[in-house]
Amino acid sequence: MLVEYEKSSRRFAFTGAQFSSEKTHWREKSDNQLLYRRSQLSVGILHWHENFEVCKMISGEAVFTMEDKKYKFHAGDMVIIPGKCLHMLECDGDHLADVFLIPLHKSRSVITEFPAFPSYISHEQIANIDGLQEEIDYLFDRINCEFSDKKSYYASIAFAYALNVICVLSRNFDIQKIQRVKNAEILEPVLNEIRSNATNPEYSLSYFSKKLGYTREYFSYIFKEYAGMGFKTFLDRQRIDEAKRIMIERDISVSELSLICGYNNVRTFNNRFKEFEKINPSQFQKKVAQKHKILDEII
Repeated sequence: MLVEYEKSSRRFAFTGAQFSSEKTHWREKSDNQLLYRRSQLSVGILHWHENFEVCKMISGEAVFTMEDKKYKFHAGDMVIIPGKCLHMLECDGDHLADVFLIPLHKSRSVITEFPAFPSYISHEQIANIDGLQEEIDYLFDRINCEFSDKKSYYASIAFAYALNVICVLSRNFDIQKIQRVKNAEILEPVLNEIRSNATNPEYSLSYFSKKLGYTREYFSYIFKEYAGMGFKTFLDRQRIDEAKRIMIERDISVSELSLICGYNNVRTFNNRFKEFEKINPSQFQKKVAQKHKILDEII
């Protein structure tokens, strides 16, 4: 399907954007290079990026919304926004900000664990750490100079400075440690609910993202980061394990079993079962029956 993007405008800091299927927010078009601007930012539109964003207020005041939280944004304050995190800047008067987007696929090999949850860092927190304000200002100034001068290798050099910003903030504020704790608080109850009641046919990416108040994209992102596998894979694994337990305990038709395990389509159930077990449910039942027969003969 051809994806149409709205052309760059004051709505978007860098590029065009696609309106969401839910008609509630925009997805700003991703880019394979570091993107940077020092200017007034896009105002008053809820959106998200594929890439990682860092924003530092230089002057003026604004309200920054990240997911369901709002922050009063003053000069010197910073926000760290993971990919696929909904956010919005609202400002009535003149303001100036530094903002850059880091393409995640280019930086994963350098920083293996980027923050997975949005973070707000106030100017006061930064000023309380000796020399940190000067270091951050220097890094942003270097990024700005590289993009202004556009000399040879400017993008690669600016990319290195941008990664340095993330590293410095993560080291001084234990951002990554905090994010893992927050994600555990959010996702462990979800994992436990699925483990205890995986056959619930209502369970889906939409079900849990709506329950938590997240977008499907963001919930999918943090789930995979925390669980080490996609939501669908985790849910299917729990359902297939339950199907095996049921077949060991009693004789049951595959069609009935698929419904019990939360699948409305027998073919889908068969396909998922084979993906995990390398045999289809009927073949698994035959193996179980043979083992029962041997045990009966021994007894």
